[in-house]
Amino acid sequence: MQKVRFTPRFDNGNGWYNILPPPPPAHELLCDVTADWLVIGAGYAGLSAARTLAGHFPDQRIALVEADRVGRGTAGRNAGFAIDVPFLSESHGDPARARRIYALHSAGQAELDRLVHEHGIDCQWSRRGKYMVAVGERAQGVLRKTQELLEAINIDSRPMYTEALKERLGFSFYRMGLYSPGTYLMNPAALTRGLGRSLPENVTLYENSPITKVQFEPTVRAQTAKGSINAKGVILATDGFTEAFGIARHRLFTIMTFASLTSPFAGPEGDAKLGGTPDWGVHPVGPAGPTIRRTQDNRIWHRIGFAYSGTVSASAATMEKHRKRHIADFQKRYPHLGVPKFEHSYAGGMCMTLNTEPVFQRLSEKVFVVGGQNGIGVSKGTIHGKLIADWAAGKTSELLDYARAYGTPSKIPREPFLGWGVAARLRLEAWKGRME
Repeated sequence: MQKVRFTPRFDNGNGWYNILPPPPPAHELLCDVTADWLVIGAGYAGLSAARTLAGHFPDQRIALVEADRVGRGTAGRNAGFAIDVPFLSESHGDPARARRIYALHSAGQAELDRLVHEHGIDCQWSRRGKYMVAVGERAQGVLRKTQELLEAINIDSRPMYTEALKERLGFSFYRMGLYSPGTYLMNPAALTRGLGRSLPENVTLYENSPITKVQFEPTVRAQTAKGSINAKGVILATDGFTEAFGIARHRLFTIMTFASLTSPFAGPEGDAKLGGTPDWGVHPVGPAGPTIRRTQDNRIWHRIGFAYSGTVSASAATMEKHRKRHIADFQKRYPHLGVPKFEHSYAGGMCMTLNTEPVFQRLSEKVFVVGGQNGIGVSKGTIHGKLIADWAAGKTSELLDYARAYGTPSKIPREPFLGWGVAARLRLEAWKGRME
């Protein structure tokens, strides 16, 4: 067995998770068990893979192991966008590739929409669309190219400018936006927690059970501090932790993101203070600007600031630095509101690849791996998890062909050169996008 090099170490500030009612006690892995399939990681891909395997093999036992609580980790820390439209960067400007990505994203959305309504998952789920926004000419140029790509594949998108954006958002910081009506918004921690609660009966979810040692051949065995699982097959849905298992080495890297969530702006007074319309989400063209959400309960979620991490973690000092930046950036957009009351501040991780190709691989007859969603984990992770389970079950489909047609993630430099390179690139992008 090989040692897992590092395990999740999340801070306690996840606002999406902390505003929810406390969950029931965790069901931990406390003994030695056997299963037909082991799924490692209960984010969007892992939850989807376990559910799909359970449907394909109703008489088999599926073990889903999560290092933390479902919704408290990376999957519950994102902006809460289930995106349909392809980004310019991930489509490489190629309409044919963009069509395939759109089909995959849309299928992930449809699966989530079905599950939310079928199981009554209370997560502020709404199809409100998203605003991709820009201030500077360079960023506006990217918006125009994105609109051209979407028009080429007949996807609805609508350019908007300062006054129209102010009517929607309540402030006039941006000069141009591209509105895409197909995106769903939600509380991602509530969504993942609901998906975990509604798993089929032949799936056993183990939480607070980080895997410390693992072997994949000749049989699958995973060990935790208190127990172990022997299985016939395994799907790793471990995203930024995949390299810790000795897989996809020098192919993945993690960018830490930093977010804060306000207390509610309550009642008619709150609506008047915020202005604009309720329940929206904006994201910038590049990493320099903030991603912002106005939630259904009138909170503002604000994310700005990125840092490289080889272990998917951030120090308390780093988080405090970014929390102060959140306050300053919030005041640029809402100067009339004064200092925001951020109740929660935290770090999350985005698993990236150099060439935006995800990991979607069969390593052997019974070992499959999915990861590297490049910041589009809700829709893409959900459909990739479903499709990797289809592949493991011997199923075929056009969507599976699309996923298998992805390229291989490019090799990345080894440490310390990787850390230096990513940090330099983030500084360059921040300088280029300083107007944002």
